[in-house]
Amino acid sequence: MDAYAAAFKIARQILADGHFDRFVADRYSSFDTGYGKDIESRKIGFKELEKLVLTKLGEPTPRSGRQEYLENLLNRYLHR
Repeated sequence: MDAYAAAFKIARQILADGHFDRFVADRYSSFDTGYGKDIESRKIGFKELEKLVLTKLGEPTPRSGRQEYLENLLNRYLHR
């Protein structure tokens, strides 16, 4: 039972601090406007996206998922 209580306290602290929520909101902010919003609302599909990439947008620039940052952030909560 102590493990569950500790996990609950950690989860509560993570939610209260909001670091992960802000990270996710920033990571997927492109879905709030433009093509991202059209994708999310299903106004645009794969065929339209393919045409956009081939004619206007080109290949997207890879963006780091910052996995190590997230792992370190979680570890800070676990080892307090």
